[in-house]
Amino acid sequence: MLAQKWMIQTANMAGVPIYLQSQVMESMVETAQTDARQEAQDVSVAVLDGCDGFILSHETSIGKKPIDATVLLAKAISEAEQIFDHEQAFQDARNATQ
Repeated sequence: MLAQKWMIQTANMAGVPIYLQSQVMESMVETAQTDARQEAQDVSVAVLDGCDGFILSHETSIGKKPIDATVLLAKAISEAEQIFDHEQAFQDARNATQ
């Protein structure tokens, strides 16, 4: 998790978009689990760290509930973005490049 935070921060300071793919909603591949709270929390933390997007692969291609995985991801992102301070993130990036 520390490496992920570092990569997100480094990409943000460089002005490069960063997307996460690795097993974002992995529990929904093998099981039809719709209560993936830990994964939703991980997504929210990544959004608050400054992640620009997420890529679902196995969850939607071979998962048992691809639509539920996508909906859960969208809800987690939406909730996190409501509390993300975009202005502060912009100022931090601006100050780091000056």
